[in-house]
Amino acid sequence: MIYYLGIIIYVSLNKNSNYKKDVFFYLFPLFFSIALAGVWEIWEFTTDLTFGLNAQNNSLIDTMTDIICGTVGAIISLLLSLRWKINGKGTIINKIIKANIFNSPWNNG
Repeated sequence: MIYYLGIIIYVSLNKNSNYKKDVFFYLFPLFFSIALAGVWEIWEFTTDLTFGLNAQNNSLIDTMTDIICGTVGAIISLLLSLRWKINGKGTIINKIIKANIFNSPWNNG
């Protein structure tokens, strides 16, 4: 889901792009997803430390599993995006691009 949020952000900021040819259309959501997995783990660590919680189960395994799952999910979504690039199959991506979910003030020119 975070990968598709990355696509929404990218599309809202680059409305006039040729998405199928733009390599950043595929890389931005991938790196955004992976970075957010790391940010989530920082959040868990901070709240555990600050409030005495145990969201991480005091385990590096829990942390790494969460980051790996976030990365694998992003890679699977990337592969679906590449499928859309090759043969146009990808209804979620088509809907995101056509919907113009955000009216970006940066691209009104």
